[in-house]
Amino acid sequence: MRKEKFKYQYTYHILPYIYEGRYDEYLTKLLKDTNIIEYRYDKIKELEIFSYFKKDVLDTMFYEFPYKESENLNIKEKITRLSECESVTFKYDIIDKEKNKTLINDIVKIAENEKNDENQRDNGNIKFVIEDFKIIVFKTGIAFIILKTTLINTRYISDILDFNYRFKSILSKKDIIKKIDNIELRLYGDEINGIEKLKQIILNYIGKNKNNKLLENDEEFYTFSYLCIDDIYTNDGNNKNILKDVYSRYSRILHSNYDIEDLEEETMISKNMKELKKVNICITKMSSMLLCSDIDPFNFTVLPRDYETKMLYTYLITLYQKLFLLMINKEIISGNTKKQRFGQIRLNEFISKMWYNEITLSEKGSTYYENLKKILEVNKIFDDIQIKSKIMLRYNRTKNSNIFYKIMGMIGIISVGLNIYQYFFRK
Repeated sequence: MRKEKFKYQYTYHILPYIYEGRYDEYLTKLLKDTNIIEYRYDKIKELEIFSYFKKDVLDTMFYEFPYKESENLNIKEKITRLSECESVTFKYDIIDKEKNKTLINDIVKIAENEKNDENQRDNGNIKFVIEDFKIIVFKTGIAFIILKTTLINTRYISDILDFNYRFKSILSKKDIIKKIDNIELRLYGDEINGIEKLKQIILNYIGKNKNNKLLENDEEFYTFSYLCIDDIYTNDGNNKNILKDVYSRYSRILHSNYDIEDLEEETMISKNMKELKKVNICITKMSSMLLCSDIDPFNFTVLPRDYETKMLYTYLITLYQKLFLLMINKEIISGNTKKQRFGQIRLNEFISKMWYNEITLSEKGSTYYENLKKILEVNKIFDDIQIKSKIMLRYNRTKNSNIFYKIMGMIGIISVGLNIYQYFFRK
């Protein structure tokens, strides 16, 4: 697969975590961080988002942060206002204002007009840049780190496959095993220490919260990727086999040499969007992968932007819904009545504010949302929690009733005993 080339690509790596401390405390920590800036959603610059999502989604996710007069507010005043919001978005500042250069804490330096050999990987290494670094913090205790990456020293599809495969696990124990595959990643600007520095930056925000295990992602990134390839691979004949091989590996985030002969089709949902020419979106439990052809200029002009705005946030919303339900499930089924009651209150708030049956009027968008919920089993988890919640409620009522009757019984026995005592011994 070494010779096949792509036209355009990017990958978003999404890491959910449960932050430590209260919502207002974590927002304060981020606002005091010199590397963090407030991210303002702009109705003009991000028209795709504001014209796509329904009002209830926009109200909880995409307000202009942190209000027009925010420049005159101190941190305490900002926190007071922001604490009322369901989520707040921050951006890791990649602009060095003094040197007017692009960087991420001195580890990413993108030089304009840099000439790279696009036809050969340097010394067997895959070089990439970080184009965007956001942190979305939800009131419920869940946050997301979102990195947008692109490759800069290659145009080979095989390198995209290897990069996505390797990057996904750079924070997990699986990365030790993946090193055996001899896939080396290099962060452009700091090829020697860049990856390790990036890990430390991410871990600094995540902290060491043991509750992260509730999210069930095993410290691996979720992958949201776009890949546009040459139409030659979608034509009839031998090239169709090439396309099938690429799609099978790309959609499941497998490396370029993975043996796909025994892969089972039911491990994923593959949605061919018939409204677009030569476009496939594959959803798995850990990814959303779009593969398209350059047969239609729309696929490498408008589509990349639509996918990383409308569909990216649809993916994040659905993923958040699932992760919140997994987190709250522990409180609902706990033996602690206080935790159960608090969990039920939080679940009711979630249902009223973030449980969307419909998030857009777009037919394609609604189809994508429904497919996401299906493969991520969001509705199934929700229904399961509702059943458990009702069972626990009945159990607690029965338990309380039994306690009440026991108490009344004891009072009755004591009362009878006192009457007998008075009758026989107080005469």
